Amino acid sequence: MPRLLTVLALLFFLSSASFAQNKTPDTPAYLKDPGLPAFNLLSTDSSKVFNTYNIQPGRPTVFIYFSPECDHCQQSIKDLAAHADSLNDATIYLATFTPLWELSEFIVNYKLQDFKNWRFGKDYQYFFPLYYGTRSVPFMVVYDKNKKLVAGKEGGFKTSELIQLIHQKSSY
Repeated sequence: MPRLLTVLALLFFLSSASFAQNKTPDTPAYLKDPGLPAFNLLSTDSSKVFNTYNIQPGRPTVFIYFSPECDHCQQSIKDLAAHADSLNDATIYLATFTPLWELSEFIVNYKLQDFKNWRFGKDYQYFFPLYYGTRSVPFMVVYDKNKKLVAGKEGGFKTSELIQLIHQKSSY
């Protein structure tokens, strides 16, 4: 019986993977469905999992998918931190695929824990590359106060662009 369940699970996984590939030729999923998707982020102390479904409407939301080792990511976050007051109207989520200790060190090194509207987590299910089609970091995506997509960009936005997008309504 366990062998049968294993075979069935494997067949289901393979068929759903091939179906998904046929369904999404080149366009990332986030551009097909402009609503904020539900996905999990693991807290920096690995004690809690936060699901984005629980984000309440009312504030713009920014996700930054990054690597603490990436020079471009470091520069982008450093610049955003220098202009943190201009980002207070939004909730900023920094998500990474790297080990939690690297994320924790990054937060401390850049003093990001001081920003009350910034959240941090590990994308332990590798949601970003699959859903957003990210091939490099940083990747930034902005949702409006109604949880609708405003814009997403591989390589990230300049701080001035991000500030402008936070105050922009969704065009979807």
